Amino acid sequence: MYELLLFLGLAGAYNGLLEEMNVIQPYLDKWLQSSRSLTGDTFKTLLATFLITLIAANQTLPIILTGRSFLPHWSRNYGKEELARVMGDTTMLFPGIVPWSVLAIMCSTIVGIPIIEYLPFALFLWILPILTMLVSVVKQTRKSKEKQTAIV
Repeated sequence: MYELLLFLGLAGAYNGLLEEMNVIQPYLDKWLQSSRSLTGDTFKTLLATFLITLIAANQTLPIILTGRSFLPHWSRNYGKEELARVMGDTTMLFPGIVPWSVLAIMCSTIVGIPIIEYLPFALFLWILPILTMLVSVVKQTRKSKEKQTAIV
């Protein structure tokens, strides 16, 4: 248990250094500037989360990095609730998909089969990110229709 607490503390410190030194945020801000739609921002958040998960190989660092890095943009444009929805459907699940992630290794150990064998059957891990994209498309379409109706 102490190792996990130490790891969480180090992950938080690492994220604090990245924020304090402003290493990642300018790149994310520039990347997010070109997108003005909920669907586009959902896709970009999903993609960034997946890439962070590939590098981090754990569940903690992607949650911290994604949440803290994307929060200003999402709060300004859509609200914290939308970011929480997207992160809940992506950031929380992607570590179960990445074979070298601690979460995937733990799941395969519990089930007693190799990771590569359970991944095709882990439908929840694959379907939820797709559904969150669909929800963003539907919300964006409804908002566009409401704006058009208000204009007319």
